[in-house]
Amino acid sequence: MRFVLATSLCAALCLPVSGRAGDNPPAFAAPTPNAPAPASDKQPPDKLLVEAYRGHLLDFTEIAGRKDFTVMVDRLKHQVDMVEQVAGLSPRVLEFFRTIPVTVNELGCLSFTKDSSGKDLQDPKQLLHPACYAASPPQTSRLLSYGSIWDSEQGRWINPDPVALGVDTNLGVIMIRPILLGSPAYADRPALLHELLHAYHGLKLPEGFKNAGIQLHFDQAKEQKQYPQDAYLLSNPAEFFAVTASVFLYGNDGPFSRADLKAKQPDYYKYLVYLFGYDPDPSSNPSPVASAD
Repeated sequence: MRFVLATSLCAALCLPVSGRAGDNPPAFAAPTPNAPAPASDKQPPDKLLVEAYRGHLLDFTEIAGRKDFTVMVDRLKHQVDMVEQVAGLSPRVLEFFRTIPVTVNELGCLSFTKDSSGKDLQDPKQLLHPACYAASPPQTSRLLSYGSIWDSEQGRWINPDPVALGVDTNLGVIMIRPILLGSPAYADRPALLHELLHAYHGLKLPEGFKNAGIQLHFDQAKEQKQYPQDAYLLSNPAEFFAVTASVFLYGNDGPFSRADLKAKQPDYYKYLVYLFGYDPDPSSNPSPVASAD
């Protein structure tokens, strides 16, 4: 494997200007209001351990000393492979996915006490999410001391630190906990795709996380009791979209399958066809297709 040990600005870790809709990406969920200030002994890393894999920026800096480091690298790459193998996905959507930095971060997702709708996370199980998407990591073992610089010749921002780059450009950062990389329970579930879809929802859909179409179909799913009332996808519109869109694109995610989605919510299924520009399962009742953003 080849890693980029970044000690100066490098063109490999850069992001183009990206169009966006709605508000800045909120944390999933909101960080603790009274969270303690960063520890004073934090230092910027001497070297960043970053790899560009299949166009995705993967940051392994915070787990560099672990004995299972190689295993974690391989498992995160497997998650990337699952995203890249989605058949028929629009190149524009895939290109957007590749702009969102991914970092392995043990504490980041544990700092949230509210979900994206503002609801308190009182169930300890809800704090065990293997991954999350946020505007910036609320907990990190290093300082983000590198400032992003605009490269006028390339027409993009550059920064040796992909986490700082995601923060500076408002694209946000996906944090993967080692529990995901070390647990067979998540080995073949599209967890990274789920988080990338949070970013797509907030940054690319009209009105971002307030998208009226997603809200409408989420409300219908709850009112018509189309899923078990304790199903995670009914937590809020953001989780509804991330779960159902990953099922739509990948074919299954946990207890739900694409066939289930198509049967339970045929109109919403057509809405997803419109959003992504194709029907991954056109075998019956073909849906009209529009170009994806």
